[in-house]
Amino acid sequence: MTAEVSADPSIPSFSDPEVNAPDAPKEYVIRPSDHFFSKTFTVLYKDWPSWVISTNKYCTKFFDWRTHYTIENANTGKPIASATKNYGLSLKGIWNLSFMGLFRPHSLADFDVYDQSGKPIGFIDGRVMTLSKARFDFHDKEGNVTAYAAQEGTEIKIRDANNDAIIGYMKRIFETGTPDSWKVSLLPKVDTRIAMIFAAYVVTHQAAFVKDQ
Repeated sequence: MTAEVSADPSIPSFSDPEVNAPDAPKEYVIRPSDHFFSKTFTVLYKDWPSWVISTNKYCTKFFDWRTHYTIENANTGKPIASATKNYGLSLKGIWNLSFMGLFRPHSLADFDVYDQSGKPIGFIDGRVMTLSKARFDFHDKEGNVTAYAAQEGTEIKIRDANNDAIIGYMKRIFETGTPDSWKVSLLPKVDTRIAMIFAAYVVTHQAAFVKDQ
């Protein structure tokens, strides 16, 4: 993974040795903001803006009705990663029922994730667990499942695909007078770029994952 190292030491980069410490989970807060044509998510690390995730609300390209995500450095504006939501419109998607995302936008969907240069780094594959819950597998660029995320109680847990150990979680923070934010905790084993794309998707459809109060 490559990304620029921020001039501010409180902002982690993907090449920061501290971020890659084997037993050091990183705590983030995601704050959503609505705009007319888009929705943005500011990712805070140690209360400092680190990344900005943006997604379109409407069709932005002719005959391209898919949702696109971009991650940029909050200070320089340089791209870090991008993703496209494909709604599982493939034989694989039909097999695991992720095409249901067409009819239930908050449910299952497939995401292709790319680095800052547009090269694939992995994808997220939605799968049915029950009629009300879904599991999202995180794949690397070779197609190997490295982790998966699923709702457990009032949180979304991210687990290691090999041993089911918890390597991250998401928790909704209910607030008054302002849009709810989310706390995200990740161990370095999780590809932060893929996890943050997934987090932005969850925050967009938060009521479907954790009920409103």
